[in-house]
Amino acid sequence: EPFKNLKLRSQIGTDTRFARGNSASIPSSKLRSGTGARSKSFQLMSNNTITNTIEYSFTAANDHSVTLLAGHEGVSNWYDRFSASSSGQTEDRLLILQQGTSDSYSISESSESSRFLSFFGHSEYSYANKYIFTADIRNDASSRFGINKRNATFWAVGGRWNLSRESFLKNSPWLSNASLKLSYGTQGNASIGNYEHLALISTTTNYHDGNAWVVGQPSNNNLTWEQQALFTAGISGRLFDAVDLEVEFYNRKTTNMLMDVPYPYTTGFDELTANVGGLTNTGIDVTLGIDILRNRDYYLRFNSNFNYNSEKVAELFDAAWDEDLQRYRWQMNSYGLAYVQGMPVMFYAPVYAGIDPEDGRQMWYVPGDDPDVTTKDKTTKNFDDEALTQNTGLKYTAPINGGFSLRGGWKFLSFAADFSYVLGKTLINNDAIFYEN
Repeated sequence: EPFKNLKLRSQIGTDTRFARGNSASIPSSKLRSGTGARSKSFQLMSNNTITNTIEYSFTAANDHSVTLLAGHEGVSNWYDRFSASSSGQTEDRLLILQQGTSDSYSISESSESSRFLSFFGHSEYSYANKYIFTADIRNDASSRFGINKRNATFWAVGGRWNLSRESFLKNSPWLSNASLKLSYGTQGNASIGNYEHLALISTTTNYHDGNAWVVGQPSNNNLTWEQQALFTAGISGRLFDAVDLEVEFYNRKTTNMLMDVPYPYTTGFDELTANVGGLTNTGIDVTLGIDILRNRDYYLRFNSNFNYNSEKVAELFDAAWDEDLQRYRWQMNSYGLAYVQGMPVMFYAPVYAGIDPEDGRQMWYVPGDDPDVTTKDKTTKNFDDEALTQNTGLKYTAPINGGFSLRGGWKFLSFAADFSYVLGKTLINNDAIFYEN
């Protein structure tokens, strides 16, 4: 702090893990039939971060408070692994790698890294702690993206009105800590592999029964950040000095989604990670807390949170246009899912219609002309996975999530019980598919 109200801060840290794997199977074990096995592995994972900030804050005329901050952050991730194994050892006391048979030797190695570089700024203004405004901007770069679009800029603005500091509510007997808030901002997502944008070389043993080099992945120099734009509006307060309530509405639109886009097999590839499509999520969050008992020596409190979310596919890539249905749709049969514009992501599969009591045979509903509309007008006993696949009417993402807890204490004793729930969640049971069909 070189002078009043100005703070310089530099921080560096590392999160590093070293792991050593060691396993052996002794030849004398009845499970090994006289031959042993040995394997060893070593791996090192490291995440290093450096953050530098400069902050200046001041108060003018007692009521006006201003904070300005600028900063830089660098992140470096590194992973390295090596493993070796062999089998065929015949002596319990000589369980080392080279005592295995030479044709059983196996060795593998992998290494990868990624880096992030960010510059950011933050400003905040408060008047009498009643009206608070914030603005943020940042530029992020990631080695996971193509050389053409490695950087992206994100920003956010927000405001809060502390109602309880107004004269008409300042001494209210039933409402305290009341506030209204609004915000809008953007953010980025880089949750993909480290080398999705690069043309990669791999090996194959299918070239005249020998080894060969092949292009295992095409390049995408335009791969960039997935972006989200989020609007929120909320109200919160404490009622009768016993009930804390917060209600928030949000609308989140995701664009440039990072997805594995299918490629024609004639290209030599089956898919490529690209920025395609958009998704909107609209919902409401409710947080409730109730002080059931409260005293200097004891307390009992109930907490609950509830979320309802409505999801819709906003846009898809050009190749997803279905000429027959005149809409954008991308059906992924191997996942049992379909992305259809204007609809949530849904499960697609044959819809089971039960057992015919006359002959005991299974039945399935026959899809109509539109596979995106669940149809249950007609049944068949002839199972055909592709011909019978239609919209099951079941959503991939659960629309309702929440939880509740009860916490209490008496003097030096305390307890807590936490519960969570998901409503409308569906999973595909692959075992049942194979057993029943």
